[in-house]
Amino acid sequence: MSSLEALQPNASVRGILPDCLVTVVSVQWFGSEALELTYKNPTGRVANELLYRHDEARLDVVEQGAPGALTAMAICSGSSPKRSASAWRICLTRCSPCIRPSSSRCRTRLRQSMR
Repeated sequence: MSSLEALQPNASVRGILPDCLVTVVSVQWFGSEALELTYKNPTGRVANELLYRHDEARLDVVEQGAPGALTAMAICSGSSPKRSASAWRICLTRCSPCIRPSSSRCRTRLRQSMR
C-alpha cells in the first residue's frame, strides 16, 4: 500500500491496471484528498484516472522515478550503441518474464549489466 503522495513522475505503480505496472507521467492534485493521475501502460498508451484516498489500499509504488533513472529508452540513446545492445541482449536472455522494457526486474538487470 502506498500513499497518494508517493505517486511522482517516472514512478512504476502496481494497482492501476490489472496484472501490469504503469509509469506515472504526471500528477495533478485537487485539494488534499484527490488527484488526477496521468500514466503510460506497458504498451505506451497514455491514460488518466482520478484517484482518491480510499484508492491508496490498492496502489503499490514499485520503483520511484529519478532524473537519471535507467530505462530502455535511456540506454538506447546512450553514447555507446554497442554497450546498449549488449545490455539489452543480456536482459532478454536472463529475464524470462521480461516482456516489456518497463519491467522493474528488467531495469535492474540492465543497471547491473552496465556496471
